Amino acid sequence: HLVLADMGCRNTVFNAKAQSGSEFIPSLLKSGIRMFRIELVDEPAECVEPLLEGYRDVIRGERSSSNLLKWLQKMPDANGNTQGTTKGS
Repeated sequence: HLVLADMGCRNTVFNAKAQSGSEFIPSLLKSGIRMFRIELVDEPAECVEPLLEGYRDVIRGERSSSNLLKWLQKMPDANGNTQGTTKGS
């Protein structure tokens, strides 16, 4: 598990698997939510643009959340390891 310290020397332990709330996007949109935040920890730079495009496409209704989740399952971390993705908030 990745541990990072912030500027105040507080440590955060991150789950080994990335989390995604992509499956909740359609219901959040229906309830009026229009602003979303994506947090990245150690994703490779070349994966960031397609990741953001994937979420954008789900928000626009151009891609299913299950399709995005399948793609996220295969995304490597900065060390080239694929850890998978789990449900997140």
